[in-house]
Amino acid sequence: GSADLAGTAVAVAIFSLVSKTFNFLGSATTTFVAEASSADAAPGEFSVEMARVAAASVVMALALGTCIALGLLAGGGPLLSRLGLAAGSPMRAPAQRYLALRAASAPAVMAVQALQGAYRGARDSATPLAALGAATVLNIVLDALLIPSRCLGWGVGGAAIATAASQIFGALWLLRNMQVSCGAACRVDGAAPLPLLALPAPRVADCKKVAKAGGSLTLRTFTGVGALSYSSAAASALGAAVGAGHAIAFQVWLSASLLADAVAVGAQALLAQAVAAADRA
Repeated sequence: GSADLAGTAVAVAIFSLVSKTFNFLGSATTTFVAEASSADAAPGEFSVEMARVAAASVVMALALGTCIALGLLAGGGPLLSRLGLAAGSPMRAPAQRYLALRAASAPAVMAVQALQGAYRGARDSATPLAALGAATVLNIVLDALLIPSRCLGWGVGGAAIATAASQIFGALWLLRNMQVSCGAACRVDGAAPLPLLALPAPRVADCKKVAKAGGSLTLRTFTGVGALSYSSAAASALGAAVGAGHAIAFQVWLSASLLADAVAVGAQALLAQAVAAADRA
């Protein structure tokens, strides 16, 4: 119904605000991995140093994602109240249900950003495209199974589970592919691999470098996404039908606005590699 769609739109806006605030993970990782690569490296090939930088970003991503998940679980209700969805609103229950279930995927969402950045830094856009394409197909299939009443009929909860499961799947795909790409080279220095990730253990300096790069980017993203999230909440406050219409229009606009990303990330990776090559020379 329109109340479910409008409530879900507010929850999606909140989750997007929180997760996209830290999208510096993708941009910073692209730059640092490109700097660590060599000009003769094949696209998608990770050296020990590149994998170590990527591991630092993934560790940061998982830590941030865990904090986000705990924060949303603990503060989701009060946050919805502050955005105008009172306890008695028909949109409150679906919004809170969606937000709680999506919180479980926050570490995976952050990890995908870091892993995408690593592949872009390695001049490989095909692998993230394949992984996210497969995750999207999985999301659609799970939506068809979990949401409609003629199937499992889980409604908003089914939509959240489908999206969370597909994002976890995408993160595991990218991580496994990086492990295979790095292979024996990641163990050539005799260092023990990072538990679970099977990548070279990151240096503290690399983790600090990634975190430092996030300051100004986080502020820029927070202001932009914050305004968009407030618009979703304001539209829902005008009624379920208005909120539902805004949710559909917003997704169409967002999809169109992301078309320029392909050019931006490609240029970023090539520029970082060129600057690093000039420094080494």
